[in-house]
Amino acid sequence: MAQPSVPTIYVYKPKKFIMVSCFVFFGICAWVLAHVAQTEEGGLTLVIYRHIVEFSLSPYEAKLFYWVLCFVSGLFSIVGLFGFYKAFTSKAQILIMKNEIHIPSSIFVPSKIAIIAFEDIHSVEVHQVNKNRSIKIIHKDGKAHVNQIMLEKKEMLDEIFEILRARVNLK
Repeated sequence: MAQPSVPTIYVYKPKKFIMVSCFVFFGICAWVLAHVAQTEEGGLTLVIYRHIVEFSLSPYEAKLFYWVLCFVSGLFSIVGLFGFYKAFTSKAQILIMKNEIHIPSSIFVPSKIAIIAFEDIHSVEVHQVNKNRSIKIIHKDGKAHVNQIMLEKKEMLDEIFEILRARVNLK
């Protein structure tokens, strides 16, 4: 593989469709759970895996359970809305220089950047969970991740991995 021009830049931000989907789905979940919490008068019995574990909740406990689920769903919905905002406003990018890589530490604080010298990298691995792939970089100060879902194209993860493999001297 030919060495890419230095520096190489990859835009690294949330996908708009996924963030809107998160906002809408969890918003609907929060709305339904709030409605159930307000109107449900009976208790709740939770049966887990063929009656191996079974919980019975009183009407008060059931309402509390529904409100907690509503709150958590609302938080996830807010995270989706924030991610949608970040998809438009974030200027986060992965920057590959001659001797180091710059990776945003978080989508929530893209100004915090991990600058990792290639000589400090101990290992580079590609992980896959279902269809979601990521690169895990273990270096002298800890770990860093590059998630495929945050890149513009799926192929970019393979490009970054190949660049890292070519430039990192692994023992």
